Amino acid sequence: AGAAPADMDAIDLDGSAGIVDYNLIHDFRGDNNDGLDIGEGCKDLSIHDNFIYHCLDKGISIGQKSTGKVFSNVIAYTGYGIALKDQSMVEIDNCTFFGNRQGVAAYEKNPGNLGGSGVISNCIASNVAFGSFVADAYSSISVSNCLTDTDTMGGNNLFGDPHFVNPTFY
Repeated sequence: AGAAPADMDAIDLDGSAGIVDYNLIHDFRGDNNDGLDIGEGCKDLSIHDNFIYHCLDKGISIGQKSTGKVFSNVIAYTGYGIALKDQSMVEIDNCTFFGNRQGVAAYEKNPGNLGGSGVISNCIASNVAFGSFVADAYSSISVSNCLTDTDTMGGNNLFGDPHFVNPTFY
């Protein structure tokens, strides 16, 4: 198999409602390749129990005023574990992030479209290079009951070793 196209997502949902569950998504290595790309106003989408790894850009990208719940996913070795942008509003619960450049990032992608919003709870972010849970000035995130071994977040969040057994082999 040759190189992945520069702009290809494993699953691309636009303007939908529904459930994305129990998928194994991996090795999308182009510059703009996501495991899941959610946009165009998806409403109340449920994304759970997916294993996403080795996606060069984003494990899960959520934008364009989409809403939903993301829970019980494992996302490893991606650029962004989950990206929230363009006025998306998402709850993220019980997810594990390992070896990503960023765990969850909320940011304004397109000037004037504002950023994303996330309520993040009960997650683990380990071996993250540039921030476990981050938001720019146009976005907001709330983080509670999470564990990270790279950032000190304070509040009811913990800093420590998650004691994974052989995490580089999932």
